[in-house]
Amino acid sequence: MQPIICVTEFTAESIAAARAASAMARRWNEPLFLVRSVDEREQFPLPLREQLVPEDRPRLAREAAQLRAGGIACEERVLLGAPEEGIAAFAERMGARLVVFGCPPLTRLDTWVLGCTGEQVATTARVPLLLVRSAEPFTEWIAGRKPLRVYAFVDPVDHSPPIAQALAEWRAIADEAIEFHDTPADAARHPHGAATRCASAAQSAGADLIVVGTHPRPALPLLPHPTLAGHLLRASPISILVVPDTCVSPVLEPAHRNGDANDHASAGG
Repeated sequence: MQPIICVTEFTAESIAAARAASAMARRWNEPLFLVRSVDEREQFPLPLREQLVPEDRPRLAREAAQLRAGGIACEERVLLGAPEEGIAAFAERMGARLVVFGCPPLTRLDTWVLGCTGEQVATTARVPLLLVRSAEPFTEWIAGRKPLRVYAFVDPVDHSPPIAQALAEWRAIADEAIEFHDTPADAARHPHGAATRCASAAQSAGADLIVVGTHPRPALPLLPHPTLAGHLLRASPISILVVPDTCVSPVLEPAHRNGDANDHASAGG
């Protein structure tokens, strides 16, 4: 069992993410977990955080019931702690295939005030993370009505084997149009500019999904450490699949490469 983990923040974007996650779970024949991380920014001490669980559990149960009424089978869980403590640990403990989020692009002010939950999880999770901007490209793709146009940015030296491996699972679902491109040479020094160029190129090409690798940092994950993946997660108008360099999936050779190379079970689950 390799479940799909869908994170909800009780927003319309979370519902869109759940639609995409459900379509993948059905095609992969895997269970879907809808999870809520209590106190995503650790603004409350742990004893108070635990008191928030009874408040979030009914909201989560209602959202899960709404999804089930719409034909989406799922179990719900309330998780304690910041995402890198709760969501990432839960995904690894469950042997998850994918963690799915839904949110609109964030402004720099949004990121400074609220943080980027997906980026926080991506700094520590060893499971691929999908941030959904719109569910339609994924549901249409899985239904076989339209190919998913993918722009994958890979390391020009090692060709990013984890990205190729992760995409093997996606390719097994349905037809894809995958284009492989080199990660910008200045991505480490100037990740914001590199991310802007990557997103612009993918958007101009009509891509539905950007795929990029990242290096999880289990030590001091909340210290400022801008990365290409982080900037794309914050601001790209296109959905993002972030693949950690430690994930293991079936092998896929990049045949179309261009250029140089602690949780609480909900009562309703």
